Amino acid sequence: MPEPWRKWAKALLAAVSLSLILNSIFLVRQLIAMAKWAEEMARAAGISLKDLPPFEPDLLFGRMMGIIILPWFFLIRPLRNTPWLPLLMWALVCWGGLSSWNTSWLLIKSLWELSLLCAIYAALWLLKECPFQRSLLKKQ
Repeated sequence: MPEPWRKWAKALLAAVSLSLILNSIFLVRQLIAMAKWAEEMARAAGISLKDLPPFEPDLLFGRMMGIIILPWFFLIRPLRNTPWLPLLMWALVCWGGLSSWNTSWLLIKSLWELSLLCAIYAALWLLKECPFQRSLLKKQ
């Protein structure tokens, strides 16, 4: 790959890494809200939480925990600069399928994700945190 494209690809990878961290925060907040909702529903139905069957983790739970925990490794600089962690994240995200139960707004969702990625890239560029900007600052 030519050198200018390699620089932009690394900067885009940095933006995607940061968006995955934000996504993991969002997922944790959703899981907490779902647990509170389930507790409310059980209480409204008169079911004690002790009467529920024990939780048994499955592959879906492992995938979700991987999607929540693995992006935080992007904060470690040596892991951030290797292509293996992003490939592992990509495999985890695609493993469950990219479809959603609500595909009626798929175009709007895609545009929202693209604009979020552009905003994150712009923030990294303005803060001079893109990989090619850090290498230029070291040379000066």
